[in-house]
Amino acid sequence: MKEFFFLTSPIFAVIAVGFFCAKRGYVGPESAAALTRFAIMIALPALLFRTIAVQPVHQVFELSFVTAFLTVSLLIYSLTVLAFHRFTHASIKLCASRGGGATISSLGLLGVPLLTGVLGPQGAAPIAVVMVVELGVVMAICIYMMTVSKAKSGSEPLDHPSCGVMMGMLKNPMLIAVFAGGALSAVDVKMPIMADRFLAFLGAAASPTALFALGMMLARAISLDSLRTALVISVVKLVLYPLVMWVVLGEVLQLDSRWVQAGVLAAALPTANSMFAVCQFHQAQPERAAAAVLLSTVLAAITFPLFAWAVVR
Repeated sequence: MKEFFFLTSPIFAVIAVGFFCAKRGYVGPESAAALTRFAIMIALPALLFRTIAVQPVHQVFELSFVTAFLTVSLLIYSLTVLAFHRFTHASIKLCASRGGGATISSLGLLGVPLLTGVLGPQGAAPIAVVMVVELGVVMAICIYMMTVSKAKSGSEPLDHPSCGVMMGMLKNPMLIAVFAGGALSAVDVKMPIMADRFLAFLGAAASPTALFALGMMLARAISLDSLRTALVISVVKLVLYPLVMWVVLGEVLQLDSRWVQAGVLAAALPTANSMFAVCQFHQAQPERAAAAVLLSTVLAAITFPLFAWAVVR
């Protein structure tokens, strides 16, 4: 728990700075949108591409693990989307954002340091596999549903909605980065030093930028509905998701312990701050996404160490 606190304290500090600057009027409301656009269009793709490209995915590709992790992720995502649609009658776009919040983990910001801290160096490589699954498949589905919803609502008129949405998906920088990084890793091509340094320098701006914008969003009045939504998402993300993952990987498939540990701990991570950026970009109630990121990170200080103790003992 102490290690988790030290790793997450800079996260809360940057959020607090964004909150303070917005409250004091040092930055205007339009700044959050600009910062989010920079994060999601430029900095986050650089971070994702480099993080995935430098990991030896081809050496740790375990088909049964990938299939099981993907199946559980899609199951939790689908159940969350359906539950919110059934009980809140929210639009498909908003339900998709809730599903993403319940399944997309903070892999780059917290996943690598926490899993390597608990599992040792062997914890780094599975993170790259999980990244490809969560971001390359689940995030892609989430963005697709949000984009289709916008097209059908008329906020983005398209002559041919399905073609337009697919073209938009193909042009999405985050998805391009995930698949390009996975391809580079798969063929085991070493990135040039200058390119690696450039991407590292640019990607380092992703998390602080998104977290600062998140703090600005929290400076607005947070409704009781936002907190209620954030709590539901956090419970699904921090409790239900890793428990189902544990049952499937450990009890049903009985995979090797390192895959069970990596899968459960990856699922037990809090919601990725990139989900806030995606919701802000698609105008899908970003204040609720911001609350979910913050609350899940706070609660993970309790739930993640418990899962780490349970699966590693």
